[in-house]
Amino acid sequence: MLERGRKFVISMPFTTKFTRELVDKNRETIDQFKNSVIIGGDSLRGVTSLEKWCKYQVYTHVFYNPTAAVAARERLISRVTRMREAASIDPKKYAGDKEFTKWLSIEKIGDHYKVDVRVEAIDDVKRYAGWMVLLSNHTENHLDAIQIYRAKDIVEKGFMKLKNSLDLGRLRVHGGIAMQNKIFIGFVALIMLSEIHNVMLQHCLYRKWTMKQLLRIIGKRRVQKIGGLRVEAPLTKDQRDICDAFGLLL
Repeated sequence: MLERGRKFVISMPFTTKFTRELVDKNRETIDQFKNSVIIGGDSLRGVTSLEKWCKYQVYTHVFYNPTAAVAARERLISRVTRMREAASIDPKKYAGDKEFTKWLSIEKIGDHYKVDVRVEAIDDVKRYAGWMVLLSNHTENHLDAIQIYRAKDIVEKGFMKLKNSLDLGRLRVHGGIAMQNKIFIGFVALIMLSEIHNVMLQHCLYRKWTMKQLLRIIGKRRVQKIGGLRVEAPLTKDQRDICDAFGLLL
């Protein structure tokens, strides 16, 4: 893409030395107020620098999410702890398991097995938990870079929502017309979810609720018909705030 002059913003894997060196370079200085970036419901730290990559000069955007880093470390520690407990009970069963031996050393000594944690493997993952590096040949600002990257991510997650949230993983239909109708309804629903997501971003609603929580709050809105008259229940404060953000209040 660099040789062809194509514009891009890509995420760099941590298997590369270049990415690891960038993180290590910024590890001690990135967690400062001046580097704060708020996007969606996430509070990040971000810095940008112009670096030489191969024979090209590229913009590197390094991000650190303290909350995600702690959560990832705790998940890993919890997972390895459970694996060690299982391996200690029946080491022979897990001695040849690639997933277990990635984190554990299961060694047979005489008639017994010795089970130890591979601390260096855990420390390596913990060292880069919560970090992300974006590379670009045209985006100079780290806030613009993360917004572009997440916009692409929304498309990918949109297809995941079609498959999972909207139950379109398996269509379960027996005719072409029914299939087209179900897919059409699914895409309309996806458009609505995307618009809800955009409004939540614009009005910083992710600071208060997730999308599921927001929909649950609105779902509690009640309307009754009494004697042919439509009677609406009074809005709660949260419902009023949501309606105001979506321009639904008269």
